[in-house]
Amino acid sequence: MNSYHIKLAIKHGRNALGEILYVRFGRDITKPVFFYSLSTYRCNARCLSCYSWKEPTSSEELTIDEWQKSLLSIKDFVGEFSISFSGGEPLIKKGFIELLEFCRNNGIHAGFTTNGIRLTKITAKRIAAAQPFNVNISVDGPSAEIHDYLRGQPGIFDKVSQGITYLMEERAELNSHFPIIIKPTINAVNFQQMPALIEWAKKIGATAINFQPVDDWSWPQETRNLLWIKSSDFPMLSSVIDQLIDMKKDGAPILNSN
Repeated sequence: MNSYHIKLAIKHGRNALGEILYVRFGRDITKPVFFYSLSTYRCNARCLSCYSWKEPTSSEELTIDEWQKSLLSIKDFVGEFSISFSGGEPLIKKGFIELLEFCRNNGIHAGFTTNGIRLTKITAKRIAAAQPFNVNISVDGPSAEIHDYLRGQPGIFDKVSQGITYLMEERAELNSHFPIIIKPTINAVNFQQMPALIEWAKKIGATAINFQPVDDWSWPQETRNLLWIKSSDFPMLSSVIDQLIDMKKDGAPILNSN
């Protein structure tokens, strides 16, 4: 645990006490310590579980300059903080890596979630040098057959696998230790593959895996029928969950609680 994590824990503790004061006496002294943001709505994947890529391009996104001003304003208000960027796909936003570098240079702890398509060797080198808080990478299965199908494009699995390798090499070159976390979206197509995905994540050298359930993004009915885990799947789902819990007990790098 580094000094920032210690300070973060102290801030969370102070906020917990502040919430008690607010509930009992109406006095609000809490300040946020962690932020989530959508850096862009655009995406270069065609995931079955998300329809943001079908939405028209928004002209209302913050520019990088506006992001910088906003982040400094937040820091003036709350002090040291962390922010997690997602999307859409952050790496297709022009200037996003410069924004990570800006965060590093201004004491802002920034991480992001990516589909990994643009994790080239050059991109990975710059990301590693920016010392992100963490990098979450969306991987929905341990093979191209599953991952590429759910992400809507052939060849993505191989690109992501190579991109993770590049990022790990650059991280090692800098003797850095930021976590690389695999984030699958669990659905009816892939839930039985999660034990195998854990083994894949361990083999490729990821720090951990963090499961998240599929959400309903106003899909057409045929997509919902395909991805939604039905009650008839619950016995198998329960069996998979039991297997994951056993793997976690045996030391598998699973972030989710039992």
